[in-house]
Amino acid sequence: MEQALRAAVAWQVRTGVWDHLGVVELVPGVFVAREAELGVLERAGAGCGDGAGSAFVVAGEAGVGKSRLLAEVSERARVSGMLVLRGRAASGAGQAPFRAVAEALAGGLRERAVSEARLRRFAPALAHMLPGWFETTSDAAPELVFLAEGVLRLLRLLAGSRGVLLGLEDLQWADSESLALVEYLADNVGTERLLLVGTVRDDEPSAPLVSLRELARRGAVRWLGLGRLARDEVLELVEARLGGAAPRLVSELLQARAEGLPLFVEELLGGLIAAGTLRREGEDWHADKRVGLRLSLSFVASVEERVAALIDPAPVVLAAAAVLGRSFDTALLSACTGLPGREVSAALRACADARLVEADHELGMDWMRFRHALVRDAVLERTPPPERRALAGTALAAVERAHRGLPEGWCGLAVELAQLAGRADRAVALLRVASERARDGGALGAAVDALERAVVLADESAAPAVQLELLESLVAAGRFERARELGERLSSGLRGQAAQARVDLALAHAALIRLDWDEAERRLVAARARPGSRLGERLELLAASIALGRFRYREAERIARSVAARAAARGDDATACEAWLLAGESAAAADVQQAERLFSRALTLAERKGLATLRARALAALGGLDVLRIGSTERVALAREAALDAGMAALAASSTHDLAMLGVLRFELEDARAWAARTVVLGRRYRLGWVLAAGLIKQAWAAALSGSPDEAEWLLAEAEPILGDNARGCALMDGHVRAAVALGREDLDAAWIAVAGAAELWWRERLEPRPYLGLWVLLAALRDPSGFGRVVERLERRRVLWQPSIAGLCLAAEAALIVAADEALAGADARLARAEPLLEPTPWFRAVAHRHVGERLLAAGSETGERLLSAAIAFFAGAGTPSPAEAARALLRAAGRPVPRRGRGHATVPAQLVTAGVSSREMDVLVLLAQGLTNRQIAARLYLSPRTVEKHVERLLTKTHSPNRVALAARASLPTVPLSTLST
Repeated sequence: MEQALRAAVAWQVRTGVWDHLGVVELVPGVFVAREAELGVLERAGAGCGDGAGSAFVVAGEAGVGKSRLLAEVSERARVSGMLVLRGRAASGAGQAPFRAVAEALAGGLRERAVSEARLRRFAPALAHMLPGWFETTSDAAPELVFLAEGVLRLLRLLAGSRGVLLGLEDLQWADSESLALVEYLADNVGTERLLLVGTVRDDEPSAPLVSLRELARRGAVRWLGLGRLARDEVLELVEARLGGAAPRLVSELLQARAEGLPLFVEELLGGLIAAGTLRREGEDWHADKRVGLRLSLSFVASVEERVAALIDPAPVVLAAAAVLGRSFDTALLSACTGLPGREVSAALRACADARLVEADHELGMDWMRFRHALVRDAVLERTPPPERRALAGTALAAVERAHRGLPEGWCGLAVELAQLAGRADRAVALLRVASERARDGGALGAAVDALERAVVLADESAAPAVQLELLESLVAAGRFERARELGERLSSGLRGQAAQARVDLALAHAALIRLDWDEAERRLVAARARPGSRLGERLELLAASIALGRFRYREAERIARSVAARAAARGDDATACEAWLLAGESAAAADVQQAERLFSRALTLAERKGLATLRARALAALGGLDVLRIGSTERVALAREAALDAGMAALAASSTHDLAMLGVLRFELEDARAWAARTVVLGRRYRLGWVLAAGLIKQAWAAALSGSPDEAEWLLAEAEPILGDNARGCALMDGHVRAAVALGREDLDAAWIAVAGAAELWWRERLEPRPYLGLWVLLAALRDPSGFGRVVERLERRRVLWQPSIAGLCLAAEAALIVAADEALAGADARLARAEPLLEPTPWFRAVAHRHVGERLLAAGSETGERLLSAAIAFFAGAGTPSPAEAARALLRAAGRPVPRRGRGHATVPAQLVTAGVSSREMDVLVLLAQGLTNRQIAARLYLSPRTVEKHVERLLTKTHSPNRVALAARASLPTVPLSTLST
């Protein structure tokens, strides 16, 4: 029977039966009264070809013409060569996340093939939204911003050279993830060949309406509000649809009764024609004298009249269709009504002739839809509740039989049918399924929304379980205040210790994210005290995280190792990998080599078992160690690539930031600026506030170190409002950037205020250790030796002295104290000798130590002081921060010591190279290059930045006409002449 109905409907759609209006002979394709709005959208579409995309929201009440405007601009865009994609959000709880966008994109993929290779890393993320179109490589849901970027890139490919129009209707019913995706597209549409047009009802309050108005307020979208038609516009529409002049009585009645809504005008006009009270005679239209009596006073009444005129079984089929939704699969109607396929087909044709339903070409041949959502509402309203419940129950059974497991949007339809059928228990069960699917797909907002609805519907026996799931979803979604409120209520009302333990665990995780260790520990103790709790290892890992947060490193590592061993023994690879990562974080404070071994173990397990997200995290952990040790960039780069492959936008951006930080520490400022700029781009693109601020801070730090304090402050001014009172960001701004600016100006008081404030935040807020702690200990020794011991004691308690720059500056600080105490200079030299290799990878920190410790040693008569100050002069003069160099020169001059000449090196230049224009400083570089040293090693030996050395090498290659470094090195053996004999 279903096959017969499908065949009948397919034939009728192909032959245009559904578009046939029978006796209703209205002129199709009429568009009036919205020319201004259409012109705006047409011009925006024309700009897409040049990569000037834009986003619009068309708002208005139901029936005002939003969809008609979108249809018209879509048709004109299609004629101009643009690809047109349309999707519609669906009403009802439990709908699939991203429904409107997924529907539109699926239509585009059916029309144009897209190579997954061109989408590279975004194809796996898109597979979560568009299963069947892209290959899924990971069960883990991608981050929303990463998925949104994938959608943007897919639209870019679909757009080609002519552009794409993405029309999304009924956004008042969109889920929160869809709205976030729309916001992302709107924010980034400006350089794309994309015209985004969404429609929304503004006559009913809704969360999506508020979100879209906020987008318009900040300029991300343009707001096109549609009002009701004026009297002359109503007349224009009537005459355009009739294709001629309307009888005066008809036009007056429509102007009076249609209330200026185009939908009412057209539907009431069609009703008059269908009833025979308005008819064409030749070229003219004539109205029955009783036309006013036949004209309904409301839209609902007009629908009622047309339904009442239908002959059985059409009213029953129409009611069943209304139960199935605005759009409905015609193949289900036979099962819903018990009628043969041919009778259902005939009934649907009658409903189409009565202008109640029409073909839904966007969804396929087997689909139809009500001409407007209000038509469906009116049909539902006139269906008696008992009949409605019976039809919904039958339809629910039919849907569940036809679509086993209720994939994609069928689960949402089943929820609505269960509610209409009075099956609250089934609706709750389905909403829980919908929530789980949304959570697995990364749509945490949709998961919460589904459970919020389920809580309302659940009876007393089911409510506790649903509320527990809601609590856990709220925590996962980051809605902590709502989670705390619900958790407190559940704590006093739940029965069963196991359930209470789950509440405690969820609230403990919320506290962990907020770094509220006291609350987390209180909840942990409460959960452990619940008899019958089966949370086991989840509580143990929570305990390890709390111990780590409280700097109880050994305890945290012991717990994590124990969990990892047990999980590995039973084959729970994901838990084991999580535990090894936690054990590595715990070990890092005391034993970085042990931490590396643990992180590597987690990496090996993740790679062997194909755990993509955990692999990315393990690589990021290893790369983080490399950054703090000022080591290789290889693993940081691998972590960035792995994070992109796994759809982890935040982790990828964080790794990009790590590369920027490594560049600053190595004083490779051009590389640092490039990576910091990428970090800023990612932060803006993915709306990652912390990442954006961190990138700006790294740009500011690079500016400060290269002698551009005004630029540094300007960048910090942009970062500050993003950070708010974020302690980590404030510490980095003060400890790194403002301290660097102050030291570049020789203002030790300002530098001390900056680093002391940063260190206090580090201590009080338990932040990660960063290089500003090295400046803290050095300046403490220089300014207030009595407080030096307390500073070192804090560093030792937090076990941060394994970091080279911090340890090196601590040794340099001790050297300064030894000199101040009139102790043997040999002790100071010994500490400086130990500090030198630790500080070598961080040239700026080493130069700061040379400048200020060298001053103390010079005052004590040490030749080491002269050497340190000469090195500081060489570095700061080349770095673009002249004040420290001039201060060091003044100190040497006052002490009667030789002062290095500006821009001069120490090597003797061969005669042939003198004529080539090679300077003594370039010769210094050439001599070391001939010894096989790298640019970085040469920079360390000469107290220059690697970039400065690179420029010297470039000039040497040019001046000597050498093709490469090997040929250049041979020049170092040329006969030399003393520098003193050369003219200046």
